[in-house]
Amino acid sequence: RLPPAVVLKELETWLPGHLSKTADTEFPRLVKLLELLPELQECLDDAARVKIRHFVENLPGSETASLFPSITAVELIHDSVSVLLEKITKDPAAIARMKEICEVYRARSKDIPGEILEYIVSSYESALSFDQANTLGEDLIIPNAKAFSKDFTRRIISAVENGQVNGSFQVSSVLSVLKLAEILSPEEFDECLLSTSKATTYRTHLHNPPVRVTQEEPSTAPLGVE
Repeated sequence: RLPPAVVLKELETWLPGHLSKTADTEFPRLVKLLELLPELQECLDDAARVKIRHFVENLPGSETASLFPSITAVELIHDSVSVLLEKITKDPAAIARMKEICEVYRARSKDIPGEILEYIVSSYESALSFDQANTLGEDLIIPNAKAFSKDFTRRIISAVENGQVNGSFQVSSVLSVLKLAEILSPEEFDECLLSTSKATTYRTHLHNPPVRVTQEEPSTAPLGVE
């Protein structure tokens, strides 16, 4: 009901003193407030900034997904994103955590950060088992196919060189979804897949499969008969 400038001035006066009494359980609200009103970052002192970064870097896994988009939007704590990501990737449930984060970004119609896409692609390239390749493909690549850049898309296609990816159940679906996403033009998609040693295996996924040359069978017609 009040003019925004009046509310902002009141908040700038109230927030610094309030933070010293704020329990960690209330910090998710603070992060979301800073996302909505980035101007408030300017009124925080060094002690408050350290406290917020500490909270983010030690965020419980159960709260990561819902808060991650807000964290990446607040410039003040952007440096803490890499620390949080490293913590997530070392979690035994890393793929599940990343799946949750990506779902939140899609629900908010926001772009998935490049750091997360890099994790997905590099993990797929270096998959150590069929199960890991299947889970990455089904939970992280297929639902987010349109989020990958051309470079990321090429790397995912080239990952068929990894035996664990090549032998996984989901690899065919991954290629089909990437083809339909049209991040790469038909020519670029075909060129990338043909550059792999598995091009023959995935021939049906090409936009324009090369014509197969078959050896002409000898004629069985009697001599002298055309």
